[in-house]
Amino acid sequence: MNKTRNKKLQQIGEKVLKESVVRLVWEETDKKADEHISARGSGFFVSPNLVVTNLHCIAGAPSLSAELVRAKKKFPVEGVVAYDVANDLVILAVSGEGVPLQLDGSDKVKVEDRVSAVGYPKGKTGKITQATIQGTRESDKRFQIKPAFKPGQSGGPIVNEQGHVIGVAVSATIGISEFSDGVIAAISYAIPTSVLQDFLNRVADVEPITEWQKRPEICGFAEGVRGQMKMMEGDYMKAIKCFDTALERNPDLIEIYNNRAGIRLIHGEAKLAIADCNAAIKRKPDFTEAYINRSIANSLIEKHKKAIQDCDIAQKLNPNIVQIYLSRASAKSELGQYKEAIEDYDTAQKLKPELAEIYLLRATAKWELKDYAGAIEDFDVIINSYPEFSKNHLVHGSRAIAKNRHGDYIGAIEDYDTILESNPREHVVYFNRGAVKYNLGRSYANKGNSIESRKYYRQAIDDYNDAIKISPDESSYYYNRGLTKRQLNDFREALRDLNLAILLDPENYRALFQRGLVKRNLGKTKADHGDTVGASTLYQETIDDYTETMRLNSNYANATTFNNRGYAKYQLSRIIANNGNRKKEREFLKYAIDDYTEAIKLNRKYSLGYMNRGKANYLLGKNESEYGNIGQANNRFQAVIVDMNEYIQLKKGKPNSDAYYYKGLAMAALRQYEEAIVDFNETIRLKRKHALAYYNRGLVKQAIEEHEEAKIDFTKAKKMDPEVENKLI
Repeated sequence: MNKTRNKKLQQIGEKVLKESVVRLVWEETDKKADEHISARGSGFFVSPNLVVTNLHCIAGAPSLSAELVRAKKKFPVEGVVAYDVANDLVILAVSGEGVPLQLDGSDKVKVEDRVSAVGYPKGKTGKITQATIQGTRESDKRFQIKPAFKPGQSGGPIVNEQGHVIGVAVSATIGISEFSDGVIAAISYAIPTSVLQDFLNRVADVEPITEWQKRPEICGFAEGVRGQMKMMEGDYMKAIKCFDTALERNPDLIEIYNNRAGIRLIHGEAKLAIADCNAAIKRKPDFTEAYINRSIANSLIEKHKKAIQDCDIAQKLNPNIVQIYLSRASAKSELGQYKEAIEDYDTAQKLKPELAEIYLLRATAKWELKDYAGAIEDFDVIINSYPEFSKNHLVHGSRAIAKNRHGDYIGAIEDYDTILESNPREHVVYFNRGAVKYNLGRSYANKGNSIESRKYYRQAIDDYNDAIKISPDESSYYYNRGLTKRQLNDFREALRDLNLAILLDPENYRALFQRGLVKRNLGKTKADHGDTVGASTLYQETIDDYTETMRLNSNYANATTFNNRGYAKYQLSRIIANNGNRKKEREFLKYAIDDYTEAIKLNRKYSLGYMNRGKANYLLGKNESEYGNIGQANNRFQAVIVDMNEYIQLKKGKPNSDAYYYKGLAMAALRQYEEAIVDFNETIRLKRKHALAYYNRGLVKQAIEEHEEAKIDFTKAKKMDPEVENKLI
């Protein structure tokens, strides 16, 4: 049925193009040539010797003719018999006769009606364009037509399936800053025949074209048309001058205000654009395009709520203009209303599915909602359906980041590979691909697959190496490489990279935090090998790094950082204790407990904080006890029990033998022997070869005079670890 209808419309269009639709030609004398002929638009016969067209097609023409190109007939224009500046219409009297077209009642037109637009786009030999009625503009009842007309088609007839004219083609050109480039968007309309029929009743005597062109309102209109042509050519400065002159001569040219606003938008002159839009809206409150431009201008000066209000008005006036939804979605995104923005992008996509930028903008909004799968779908459409984006670095890079966050690490790597194929010097891409490989290594590590994990860590380091070769002064590159080396337990190399990262950027708080972790690990290694001096230095530097991290970024003043700093202080207390300085040991244990307490304040469910504070409290209790501070010692032991109970409660279902072991030690110190035995029993149940638990249980049994049972525990403990007695806390 559609094929039949389209065929019929095509046949009708061919007929009217041959008999009734003319090409309007300006005939100008040029200094460089005897004659210069320029086609400026289309028109059609409404009576045997009268042709109707848009006023903008002929304003400024010194002389004019109308041509039936296919019939090879030329009709000199004698003059003007009627014109309407507001409706952009003019009726020309011509020498000779053509076949007039029948006008139909425009009140019969419905949305989705199929029509033919007949005319001379770009001044060529004539074309019939199949089109669809999209809606009606409330202000002047013009029909919106899709697809948009090309220059030269204005003034031609819009014919229905009966071959009757339902409107006159006209383009309303508006300046819209779409996506990243300033472009001019043309919205096509048809002036309804109801307006044309009224206009025909005003036909008067012929006024010669040269005299008519001298009228002030026509001179102003012609200057406005010249400005529009300059605007379409991209010569915005000359266009502005033309618009200024046009409005001086005729301050009621509402389209010109809007065109000038469009150029000012492209130049970023938002307030001037708003002034022009206000002038247009004051003269025509239902001027949809002015609301769209004012919306964009309001967004430029961050008045996003006003921008949305303008789009809401524009939508009520004409819901079929894609720029309404793009502008409103942009404003909503700026306000963080991403879900609502996506709804507008969905509508825009339905109206103009061929516009690739809609998919890219919608993907960005989905990204903000962490809907990475949805964003990837839109990126897929752009890459797979639009050849100009198939190798686009921005789109592939954006999709790679979305895939990385969605967990599709292999897909992300493939996108980065695509970019590097055409530009192997993109150091940022090596860096980003390295980060993805690092994440892939982490994912394998979490699954217990150390072979694959280490493989991807090494590949990540290779990418960071390439990035550093190309751009050796990027702090983040060394930071990421150091982080990856830490995962491989290559702490010395990791420390070198983190030092370089901090040297390049002393305020790189992430590098400072990670360096603290690396120094802590290196400190433990030195302590295990008996290098207490080296270990002490590293633990003190660890404390300094965490302190500086929290100073630089308050977000890092969190439970983890306080706990880590507390751990370094705790380890320092052990070295100090081994050196026999019990007073300083007590000082550092208190420092550690303060950090663990701060960690718990920041996160009441931070189980590790309770465990570590419990251990430190036990040692501090022992210290106080040795100094004869029994009351303070007992308070510390009670605190151990509270902390370990809290830890056990938080880790319900995942018991830890250390929690019961230290609780048992505290119970024993408080002479709550039965309870201590219960805790040591649980420790041994969880860790069958816990030599210290057996030995301490033996000590408790000895204290309650269960000597035989105690001997059994001592024997088991020494069998497991002959040095157990030297390891007692």
